[in-house]
Amino acid sequence: MRTTMRQFIILRKLKPTRHYCTAILLIGGLVFAAACLYEPMGVDTGTPLELRSPVVFKDLSTTLQLAVVSTSKTIVNGMLQAEAVFKSYSNSLLNLETKVKWRDKDGAEIESGWGWAPFPVEKAEIKTFRQIAPSNKAVDFTIMVQLAKQN
Repeated sequence: MRTTMRQFIILRKLKPTRHYCTAILLIGGLVFAAACLYEPMGVDTGTPLELRSPVVFKDLSTTLQLAVVSTSKTIVNGMLQAEAVFKSYSNSLLNLETKVKWRDKDGAEIESGWGWAPFPVEKAEIKTFRQIAPSNKAVDFTIMVQLAKQN
């Protein structure tokens, strides 16, 4: 098939350039980030995220590299156990820390005395986090995840 000069010029103008592809990827990333932060109408935005979600990421970069596969709560010897399964989409080790905020039936936070604990996740690893409540009064929880502090 023979291409005329006019067809060649039209095809050349439509051929994506490196800058065009970069712009499309950048716009796609911005749309994705906006969709992740979007809260539909009717959602109570006055309530802190820690009270609305069983897992809260403290760093935006962590949300792009780690996914929550599932969360559950079970009773072990009369105490609430928090569990979350994470999947890493990172190309390297993620040095993370976790902390659980426990709440009683009235929504008041139960002091655990535990600080941030190391939670390293290897690349492409599926890892389960579990912790038992410090009191039998705990009925709910929020697992906090953040990047480990650099020394």
